[in-house]
Amino acid sequence: MTLRPIGAAPPDYLLSPEARAIPEAAETPRASESGLQGAGETEAGRLEVIRMTRQVLEGVDFMTRLSYSAIYGGPDFKRIASNLGIDPMALDSSTRQSIDANVHQQFLRATESGDTPTRESTAEKWLKEALSILTK
Repeated sequence: MTLRPIGAAPPDYLLSPEARAIPEAAETPRASESGLQGAGETEAGRLEVIRMTRQVLEGVDFMTRLSYSAIYGGPDFKRIASNLGIDPMALDSSTRQSIDANVHQQFLRATESGDTPTRESTAEKWLKEALSILTK
């Protein structure tokens, strides 16, 4: 099951490289389709489980990214900004994009190191750091 915002595909910057590669992997023929039998099908089954697991974890991280997104005005973004004395609605589009880009890089590093799904406390820390850097 792929999680998507209602009515729109998720923007690429919210997805990890693995999530962007899933459509390409889905087009790769399975062992049974390519004529390979036996152990190849078992390996294909394992790869399918790995792919599905990554999708689930990406879905969790995607929802966390939306909640902490400055561009989308996520509830956790609004809460954290307000707690820091920043009016979240007063930030211009460019600042919001910079905040999300900063947090996005942190998500990418975590994904690359296999540290997914990202804990909310970690995402909160990243957002606070981005807000403090970009709103001085």
